Amino acid sequence: MKIKTIRYQNFRNFAKPGEIRFDTDGKMTIIYGTNGDGKTTLHQLFQWVLYEKVSFNKTTSGTKLYNLEIGKKLPCDSQTRVCGEIEFEHNSIDYLVRREWVYLKNRSGDIIRKMDGDEFFVQRRTSSSDWRLVDNPELLIEEVLPSGLAPYFFFDGETMIADLKIRGTDSAKKLRKALYSIFELEVYENALRDIGNTRKTSSVLGSLESKRQIIRSPLKYAANQR
Repeated sequence: MKIKTIRYQNFRNFAKPGEIRFDTDGKMTIIYGTNGDGKTTLHQLFQWVLYEKVSFNKTTSGTKLYNLEIGKKLPCDSQTRVCGEIEFEHNSIDYLVRREWVYLKNRSGDIIRKMDGDEFFVQRRTSSSDWRLVDNPELLIEEVLPSGLAPYFFFDGETMIADLKIRGTDSAKKLRKALYSIFELEVYENALRDIGNTRKTSSVLGSLESKRQIIRSPLKYAANQR
């Protein structure tokens, strides 16, 4: 998976529409900046667009997805939208993921999410450069980048440290499961389990070792007789 472009509008610190383009030449991309520049916000945008879930740690101020200043200025009985798009390449195919939530400010001044305004889809670029909707978009995303691996694929230092301190063991198990899934290591683990080891005579390797011992014994006896 190679991320090509990230677009956003009215997502937390990112009030104005914006776009970030990445090189896909195989080099590592490092995003850096001072506190408050939006590194964690970018991480949360990535989580939200792909998985609809956002992790908030102790260093995060507030848990609203829309920009708070836009929310304050929004008139009653008006709506505002939170949008995010990620364009990426996988197996030489371009994909576009888009998620959008709609919020309504009621007459009491409370801002609530309009569930019927949600939008989520994944498009695939065809050989003729057209975009076509992908069936089962959640399944595609999970195959391309398992949700358990996402925090380690695209992360910020503060979130990583907080996660390890609070859920060290659980986080390690989650990472192991994700790595086994993306590299299909379960096949090898199951094969090793079926083959067994040399100490267990009922296993494949144990049975072979027993036969070797039987073969070696007469040869050892004959050598001693000499």
